[in-house]
Amino acid sequence: MAINKSSFLGGLCLLASVPAARAAPAGAPAPVHDQDQVIVTASPLVQDQFDVLQGVSALSGEDLSKAASLSLGDTVARLPGVSQTGYTFGASRPIIRGLGGDRIRVLIDGLGTFDASTASPDHAPSVDMTTARRIEVVRGPATLLYGSSAAGGVVNVIDGRIPTALPKDGLEATASGFYGTNGSERTGSGGVTVQLGSSPLVAHLDGSYRKTGDITVPGFARSDRQRALDPRPVELSGKLPDSDVREASVSGGLSYVGEDGYLGVAVSHFNTNYGIPVNIDQPLELPDTRIAMHQTRVDVSGELRSPFLVFQSASLRFGYGDYEHAEKNGNVTGTRFLNKQWETRLELKQKPWGDLTGAWGVQGSGRDFRVLGDEAFVPPSQTDRIGVFTVQRLDIGAVALEAGMRFENQDLTAPDIGYRSSIGTLSASAGVSYTFADDWLAGVSAYRTERAPSAEEVLADGPHDATFTYEKGDLTLGKETARGVELTLKKSSGPVSGTLNAYYTTYGDFISEQYTGEEKDGLRVVQFTPVSARFYGFEAEVSADLWRSADGVLKADAQADCVHAQDTTNDRPLPRIPPLRVTGGIEYAADAFDARAEVQWARKQDRFGLSELPTDGYTTVNLSLDWHPFADRNLVLMLEARNLNDAEIRYSTSFLKDYLPAAGRNVRIGFRVQL
Repeated sequence: MAINKSSFLGGLCLLASVPAARAAPAGAPAPVHDQDQVIVTASPLVQDQFDVLQGVSALSGEDLSKAASLSLGDTVARLPGVSQTGYTFGASRPIIRGLGGDRIRVLIDGLGTFDASTASPDHAPSVDMTTARRIEVVRGPATLLYGSSAAGGVVNVIDGRIPTALPKDGLEATASGFYGTNGSERTGSGGVTVQLGSSPLVAHLDGSYRKTGDITVPGFARSDRQRALDPRPVELSGKLPDSDVREASVSGGLSYVGEDGYLGVAVSHFNTNYGIPVNIDQPLELPDTRIAMHQTRVDVSGELRSPFLVFQSASLRFGYGDYEHAEKNGNVTGTRFLNKQWETRLELKQKPWGDLTGAWGVQGSGRDFRVLGDEAFVPPSQTDRIGVFTVQRLDIGAVALEAGMRFENQDLTAPDIGYRSSIGTLSASAGVSYTFADDWLAGVSAYRTERAPSAEEVLADGPHDATFTYEKGDLTLGKETARGVELTLKKSSGPVSGTLNAYYTTYGDFISEQYTGEEKDGLRVVQFTPVSARFYGFEAEVSADLWRSADGVLKADAQADCVHAQDTTNDRPLPRIPPLRVTGGIEYAADAFDARAEVQWARKQDRFGLSELPTDGYTTVNLSLDWHPFADRNLVLMLEARNLNDAEIRYSTSFLKDYLPAAGRNVRIGFRVQL
């Protein structure tokens, strides 16, 4: 009997979950150790990590300080099931279970980032990583809570710019600073939250600054395969020109905090300027390419924590962002991206009715998006969305039943070309879990989600130098439908703990960016095309105590994740999918210091899309040492080495994987103090 190679490799992907291994941020303690932390992004019912059926992860405190990188994508890419677009050092978005772009929502305190990052992989999310207090990641569909653009998952950056409680002793302050050897990274940030006298008013102020020089990569910038296909007289290696990053932010907030809730407002401003080394192909012939971006943002947030009518509590958020970035070639501005966007969200948590708890919500947003100049590959457009949702949970002893539903309508207009569409989507999910032996949970959930196409997928028609393509949208695109199931097994405590999530999803009219084989304006033509698709894979984590004493504990941990994605219409792999990754680490944690060593291995990616090349695998070694010189642990001094063995890393998820590898060895030293 003939064996289909794709099916066989996909089977291996799932079988690999048996010896599940664990990946953590470079040098960071394993998040699997903390199974009872609350994950607010997962549900308005405020569940802890153990109870959530979807795959969830969180970074905070020292873990976040060490994981924080030049981009959001690189910061979270070592969490289970999460990779990155890896486009350039200053602009990398998260990819969750092989899905990115408009299928992944990046949020700031529950609302969108109001930028142009979904329009192209060279556009950075307008998120300040240095002042973030916590990052929560929900893997898999989160459409019920955050809209059809969260069909693949959510990354929620919680920054605390609007105070929600009175600070302890009237004052809280944080400060951190880092220096990295690769690119001479210099990062500093600080924030303070203070109660104004004895009044219920609380003020917050924070700021940050980051600067790097040009980044150094191992070996040549272009891959061996690309250099063999297209030999050049000059090949860049080592330090890459025009790969530096500069960014700064400042924000201020004021809240009224009472016994029954709070109401606050924050204003923030974010600037970034980073190079895009796309001229690696012809380093001596083309001018530098850079993006200069700035955004001013206003947020209002409030919560009523006392019961009223049939509700136990209510929360309201509103945000508005004015965003602009300019793409410059030398001193000439070629293209400007402008985005004015608002979003609001109301959640009402109902009073318990016996063992039934639940929440209801409404969400609306409006986006005015324009691209002006040489690379205006989409006409001006307006996108308006309104959605309503409910989530319900019934606890019957050790069994918990969950269900939810969301209806959303999207209106998309492009007056310059006379285009208008109105698409309604309906998404639903249901799950059941069983808690046994106190610290074990097994569960299964099923979902059916719908996503309306984005403006870029529908309206694109023009050159896009960032991806070396000429993009074509499809004015006839309809909604994308996914049906899937996810299995969960968790153990939350004891000398051995861990989590396994396995999923299977089929798509109808999956909107895929497909190469057509044609060229226009010297660029390869890509067409947004609806196809049938299939995704399946897993994420697994395990942690075990090896030795424990009164002074400290020695632990070993491991993680693995894998996703198999197939275009079933054309019977070929979907492009830019991450490979199987396995990571193992050993860590000693004591009162005075923590030390960790880990090795991550990524398999080669030989399942690639049309007009792609295979991607080699890699192995990296990461080390870290944290020292707490004082018993209260408010001060930590950190030393870490990322990619200590200087491995050549190319992400199969990147449009530039054959032109731009990841950064080489980087030794970082820093501090974090919290009062």
